[in-house]
Amino acid sequence: MQPGLIWSKLAGMRHPELLPLFATAIGIEIVHLRWIVLTKWTCRGCHATHMHCDCKYGWLKRLL
Repeated sequence: MQPGLIWSKLAGMRHPELLPLFATAIGIEIVHLRWIVLTKWTCRGCHATHMHCDCKYGWLKRLL
């Protein structure tokens, strides 16, 4: 096959069902990163995990 023919076939492909899949994967990864920040990272002030830190405001913990 010629390279130009391959690129023309690839450019014509459309997969609308992949958009929700990618959006879901990105959402899951954001939640996973939030979990890592809350459970594994420690506060600079009290050296407790962010989940158990009393230095942070409650609304800030909800954003994390």
